Amino acid sequence: YYLNFLLTGDITPDRNQGVLQSSAKLLFPCFIGLLVYIKSIRDLSYHHAAKIAIFSGLFLIFLSLRVFSDVFDIRPGAVFFLELLVINLSLLMMGGVLRVLSQSQLEKICDVILFTGVIVSIFSMYEIFFLSHLYEDYWIQTEGMRSVSSLLNPNNLGVYIGACIVILVSSAKTRLFKILLGALFLFPLLLSGSRTAWVCLFVILIIILIRNSCKNPANLLLMLVVFVFLISIYIWLDSIVDAIGLFGYDLSSRISDRRSSAIRIDKYMEFLLNFNENYLFPDFENRNIFLVSESSYFTFVNYFGIFGCV
Repeated sequence: YYLNFLLTGDITPDRNQGVLQSSAKLLFPCFIGLLVYIKSIRDLSYHHAAKIAIFSGLFLIFLSLRVFSDVFDIRPGAVFFLELLVINLSLLMMGGVLRVLSQSQLEKICDVILFTGVIVSIFSMYEIFFLSHLYEDYWIQTEGMRSVSSLLNPNNLGVYIGACIVILVSSAKTRLFKILLGALFLFPLLLSGSRTAWVCLFVILIIILIRNSCKNPANLLLMLVVFVFLISIYIWLDSIVDAIGLFGYDLSSRISDRRSSAIRIDKYMEFLLNFNENYLFPDFENRNIFLVSESSYFTFVNYFGIFGCV
């Protein structure tokens, strides 16, 4: 259905996910995580078996409640709570993959992700240059051309490509390879118009540079060069905006339009300033859904409650 959205230009219809499809998206990573956990322990003792049984039981119970929430007549806020709980349980043991895979296996996984990033980038170019007539209405709603590239919304695209860039920078690939692939990734990253992705990528790359400079003082010079480059951001950003403008895409309007971000910040501040005892517990009544719906972090805090998060 993602590909169908790309080719029709209509990304608003219901995805019509059935029970099987919704469950499979959560069951697969949970199953892989369990296998990773079993592989990471030397002896499958009663302690480990009990832990696996309890975890699996809780996961299946909460998943059943979420999938059949309409049948159980669960309150809307509790549905959000169950959804977050099941997603986190599904992914809980996946972090163990770093302990059980070899360096060569991890590099292969990174190569697969980079390859999918190439596919997404090609879809983005195809969308902008060949499907623009299908996306005109959507671009009017988003107040400017913003690439989706079959990932349902521009922020998904920007964050995914940003993750690909982080993997590329951290990889052992040759500099020429990094430059060429980085240039390809730069197109959908900018065309997504996602300031969320831009800021996230900027912060993470700075952290990587600082960490590398601590490990190897020779990298300190590189970090200083990057900082100088970023300080002169307005100079090179204007050049990039003008270059992209030659292709008919007005990036400057997206950069200068701060209305959507200002609205989000106002919501976040209202959520924080109205703190009361209800914030300690899950928001089963959906009191704050309007204030937290734009942020996964605030959504997490709201539907687990302060106690639940701790």
